[in-house]
Amino acid sequence: MTYTRRCSKPSCPNPAVATMTFDYRERSAIVGPLSAHRNPGAYDFCREHAEKLTAPRGWEVVHLTNSFTPPPPNDEELMALANAVKAAAQNPAPRQTVHPEGYRGPLGREPQPGWGDSAPGTPDTAGKRHGHLTLVPPPKQVS
Repeated sequence: MTYTRRCSKPSCPNPAVATMTFDYRERSAIVGPLSAHRNPGAYDFCREHAEKLTAPRGWEVVHLTNSFTPPPPNDEELMALANAVKAAAQNPAPRQTVHPEGYRGPLGREPQPGWGDSAPGTPDTAGKRHGHLTLVPPPKQVS
């Protein structure tokens, strides 16, 4: 599914339409169409910031395209999402009954055997829920 990425400039709410990468050997900043995936070494810019981009002294900006336009919406991705939501709504079984292939462990949040074996004087809290978190048992002492 395609998510709208925002401009990398702080406080700019506009959607990104261009991606900038650096070529350190050539001392250039390359600005091209928005990349398909987010890259931690690249910056995404809106149309305004991509067109006004300047480089430090001794560097040059290379624009790979003359105009930056937002990518068109993909109808296939939208239909795939709609079909997945529809299929999930038609499944009456709760998620806890689904066993991923090869997994045979517990799926619920019920305490497991041995979780209540805490040392004397310590509260027995292992396996109990606190909000959306579940406490896990302490590691066993190896002697």
